[in-house]
Formats: sequence, C-alpha cells, structure tokens
Amino acid sequence: MLRKFSLMGLACLASLVSYAAEPIKVACIGNSVTAGYLLKDPEWESYPSVLQRLLGPNYEVGNFGHSGATLLFKGHRPYVQMPEFKKALDWDADIFVIHLGLNDTDPRNWPNYASEFKRDYNALIDSLTHKNPMKRVIIAQMSPITALHSRFRTGTLQYFDEIQAEIKRIADARNLELINLSDPLYNYSHLLPDALHPTSEGAIRMARYVYGSLTGDWGGLSMSPYYGDGMVLQRGKKIRISGQADGGARVTVHVDKDREYLAMSNHLGKWSMLIDSLSTERSHSITIMSKGQRLQYNNVLAGDVWLASGQSNMAWKLNQTKDQRREAYRDDDRLRAYVMQPIAETNKTAWPEDILTQVNNHQYYKKTSWQTAQHIENTGQWSAVAYHFGRALRDSLPDVPIAIVCNPIGGAPIESFVSQRTLEHNLPDMLTKWYDKPYSMPWVRERAKENIALRPQGQRHPYEPGYLYAEGIEPLHGLSFKGILWYQGESNADNPSLYKQLFPLLVDDFRQTLGKNLPIYTVQLPGISSRPEWSEFRLLQEDLTSVEEGGKNAQKNIFLVPTYDCADSLDVHPRYKYAVGNRLARLALQKTYHREQAYGQTKLGDISLVRHGKKYYLISDGTFIKQNQALVKGDIQGFEFAHADGVYFPVSLEQDKKGRLFVSRAIGDGLVSYRYAYPAYTKANLYNQYGIPVLPAFGRIDYK
Repeated sequence: MLRKFSLMGLACLASLVSYAAEPIKVACIGNSVTAGYLLKDPEWESYPSVLQRLLGPNYEVGNFGHSGATLLFKGHRPYVQMPEFKKALDWDADIFVIHLGLNDTDPRNWPNYASEFKRDYNALIDSLTHKNPMKRVIIAQMSPITALHSRFRTGTLQYFDEIQAEIKRIADARNLELINLSDPLYNYSHLLPDALHPTSEGAIRMARYVYGSLTGDWGGLSMSPYYGDGMVLQRGKKIRISGQADGGARVTVHVDKDREYLAMSNHLGKWSMLIDSLSTERSHSITIMSKGQRLQYNNVLAGDVWLASGQSNMAWKLNQTKDQRREAYRDDDRLRAYVMQPIAETNKTAWPEDILTQVNNHQYYKKTSWQTAQHIENTGQWSAVAYHFGRALRDSLPDVPIAIVCNPIGGAPIESFVSQRTLEHNLPDMLTKWYDKPYSMPWVRERAKENIALRPQGQRHPYEPGYLYAEGIEPLHGLSFKGILWYQGESNADNPSLYKQLFPLLVDDFRQTLGKNLPIYTVQLPGISSRPEWSEFRLLQEDLTSVEEGGKNAQKNIFLVPTYDCADSLDVHPRYKYAVGNRLARLALQKTYHREQAYGQTKLGDISLVRHGKKYYLISDGTFIKQNQALVKGDIQGFEFAHADGVYFPVSLEQDKKGRLFVSRAIGDGLVSYRYAYPAYTKANLYNQYGIPVLPAFGRIDYK
C-alpha cells in the first residue's frame, strides 16, 4: 500500500509549484553527510546544494546538517542542541528531509540509549512541524557505512541494521514517506572513501534520489534491460512484471490485446503486478503504458528460463570449441539466449579510462538483446556449455521453449558473485583492500591490478567481492527461473576451506534473489597437470552437493556433473564442451523434470572386496561396480589402493564378461582404502550404464 502522504504530497506539490508566490522551502536535516564534510566546497558540492540546482527557482533548499550530530537526545552530540536545529525551526520550511542516525551507531550512544530512539525521533518531528502538523516530512534510512569503518566488525554493522529497522518502524507508525539513502550509494563503495562520507559524485547520486522522492520525477516509464522483443518468461505460474515509473503513476499492462492489468507506482516510482501464466504454444505481445509513454514487446514466449553463470569455462563460446558441430546445427526459434558479455575481457592489459569509468558505474556488461538459435552466427557467440544444455533440453522437451540467461566472467572468483550484504555479515574482511589479501589466487589479484593500472586508487574491478552479484545477479531480481547452472572454481581452487564457506553463501544469495530453492547444477573442474590443488578441490565440490546426492551440504537441490574425461592436460580451458552441457541437461531431466533413465548414479561410497577364487570383486552400496562395456572394453584406469601405511599405488582393474570389476588376489589382500580419479589430471575411465563418468571418490575398503 502506498503511503498516504506521499501521493497527496506529490499532488499538492504540483499545485504549490504552479501557484505559490514564494519558493517551496525544503529543509535538509542531518549530520556531516548532509553538511558536506570532506568535500572541497560544501556550499556547491553537498547534496542539498546539488538538490537546489535540480529543483530550480521554484524551491529553496536549506542545508541544516551538523557534523557529528546524533538523533538521540542523550547522544554525545544531540542534533536538537545544535545551532542548526534552531535555525531550521526559525526557517519554517514546507518540507523536511531528515537524515540522522549514523552517529548513533557510536558505542557511546546506541548500546546505552537505543530504547529512546523512537521517542526522540518522534519528538524531533513534532518540533519541526508544531506550527503546521500537515507539513510534509520525509524521513530517510541512513546512507551506507562500509566495511572500511574502524568499528564495522565491533558493533557498528549490528547497530546500523537495528537503527535502519527502527527508522522504518517510525515511518510506518506515522504514515510518513520513507526513503533509503543507502539505495543510491550501497553498490558504490568507491564513492565513500572514508567508509562514511560521499564524494562529490556520491552527493550527486544522493541529490538525484532525494529529487525523485520530492517531485515524483523518476524519469518516466522504464523496464529492466531483460525486457525486449523475443524475451522468454517462466511458464507454469503467474508472472511478475515489475518496473519503474514516475511516483504515483498509473501503469497499464496489456497482454495479447485481450488481457489488461493495472498497477500504481509508489512514491519511489516502483511498481509490480502479477499477470496470468502464458501459453507455451504461441508467441505473445506485452504492452506497458504510463502517462503517455508506451513500451511494447513482441514475440514473447513462455518457457523454462535457466541462468548460466561462473567463470571462463562457462563463458567459453561455441565458436571457440572443437565440438560445436557435435550435432547437426538446427535453426530453432524456441531456443533463445540473453547473453551478457563484458565491455572488456580481463586479459593481461591495462584498461583505458573510459572502461574504468564504466566499471565504476556498474556498466561492465554490454547492452544486449534476446537472440534465437536461428543463425549459427548468433549461437557461435553463446556459451558453448549453455547452448548444448539448451539444445539437449529442447530435444527432450520439444513443446517447451528454453531460454538461457548467460553472465559468466572469465577468471571471476566466487566471492565476486556473493552479495556485499552477505559478505558484510559473514566475511567482512574480504571487502577491505581485497587486492592485497590472499583470499583469491595471486594471479586473480595481480590481473585485477593490471587492468586498473591507469587508476589504481578508488577503482572498482569485476573480481572485487560482491561486484558481479550487484552487476549481474541483483538486476535479475523479480524474474522467475527454472534453475541455475554454475561452472566456477578455477580461481578459488587453492583455498578450498574458504570456498567451503563461500559456496553456501552464494547459494543463499542466488535463491533469495532468483527463486526459493531453485535447483543448482554445478560443474566439477575438469583437470590439468599443472594444478595439483584441483584433486582436493574436486572432492570438495562433491561435498558441497546436497546430502541426498551423497554430499555433506544441508542445502537441497544442489547437483554436480563430472568432466575430468573432457580435460586437457595442458589447458585450463578444454575445447570440448558438448559433453558438459549434455550431462547438465541429462541430470536436469532426471532431477528437475523427473525423467527416468537420463543420468543414473555416479557416486561411489566405501568399497567391499568379495573373494571369488583368485579374484576380488568390487562392491559398493551392495551392488557390483560395473563398467559400461559399450564405452570401455579393456582395463579400468584411475583406481589407487593403499595398505595400512597409507601410501597409494595405482592399479588397473579388469572386468569380466558382465562388466563387473575385479582385482587379482595378489593385489587385493590387505587393502584398507582407495581413491578413484584423484590426480589433478586423470585418465580414469569408469562409466555408469548411461555413459556418465563416475565421480572422483575415496573411501574405506573392507572384505566380505
């Protein structure tokens, strides 16, 4: 529900601007952020000064900020005792914008007087409006405090969150307009160099946000770049359509000219509605209108939408592979992709100034549009893994359109895809001076430094923790997905203990943003001789699958496909991607689409050796371990056994006429443990009955 005063305020504002003999007075109440602390020329650069220029001559903006001021009356510097408060009372403004609370996070204040915050805030509002209780009051949740703050880990973050929640409760109780000054700055930490005070550019962002709140002018009707001709919306459920309009505007959505839906934007210009599910059998048109503006989207399909993300092996293009023609190419209008590609690759080079500026402005992905698999020239630029995944689903689900949203970035570490908010509450140290800390592999940090060499201070990079979440995941919020494909880990393999912490955080972020309990299909790292750490990392990836899949992760619906048989011993980027995408699709057909005989079981547990004459047969989970004889006729490679001394030695296993694996008695006596497909690069060749390689494994050996 919209706040009553916000819409009334916008309506009355237009009348005041037209007929008032005197300018409308806007009083900006606040602390050092309002005052313009650290700016070279606060009278010109502070956000109230910028706001004055935006509003023009029909307004008069007063800056009543006092550095260090607290909202709390018993705080170390109460605003109500500062001269700016008295000046604001005497000025008798028409509109008040209140931004206080940052200094109340000081340990001298909030821990001692938190219970008095609501009373004091209400008293401040009453004092400002005592001459006219109907004056317009906008109260602001606080601008950000970043992890660079000296007390961030010792209470400030907790106090900040508690104060933000209290400010919202006050606005709700009094039915006042609420804005959040973290919104224009939160993902722009470089604009808060001391962790608290915005630069002149940051002040401009604040002023524009406050301007929109005051006037309702949010730039008119606009939609996420995802919306466009040829887009695919998730089938089988009501569809949420969300966008931006001017504050308090009526928004009309027409679907196929025979269905109409209405919404009203709130005081921040946000609007959202649910429309009925769309048929998968034909294309649709969607028209969105507001205040004379019209946006129309044609050739819209309803189908299954998948996100494909990660780093370079997911980004690897179809036209760069050696198996792009693994199957005869077929035009298919119902296989589509939204390919988000970077404006500059993270190659070993210094980016020019214009690229650096775009990165800072969160414009790292190029503008793009929906593509159909109707021309090999188009699909050649798609992620090869994503294309083969979509192609396989289309072959098995011919009546269902399939769409892939692709946003992987070469070399990106997992922490760049985890939200800043999540990192603040779990691993805040990652957010400070990350270039110089050993969380990511050294080459990741060095490559980032090379890219930003022309502007080493105050410069963002897509490898920065939280950056790619803000740039590539958060903008997809509100859209519906069928599931997620994740191929990443090369840039984190040297620190598996950290990855073990980060991966569940990423899963939570993705699901909170894109859909509760979405299935996530991950790709196990292939193999390369020069990266011995990949042996243990691949085993960790298995632990991070769901418990029901044999892993140790309590999060459900997380699955893993092996790819060591697609590896190149000398290249971190194997050129064969067909099997990867095909296996992901087959696993999804089994787990998400509940199709039988698509993928099978690929997990080995502990092994029992059963003696039969001069042979020991291998049994796992009560059944014989068998080779897929259609794929491999000879010996089985990849097993290593160990006696009590713990020293592993390689063993070639044989198979009988039924494909059952056995080892000679001479080798099989006295074994206590085994490993399978363990080396960083392996020629292990055990496949299940569906032609899927068995996952790397280790375990105990007993005898029956």
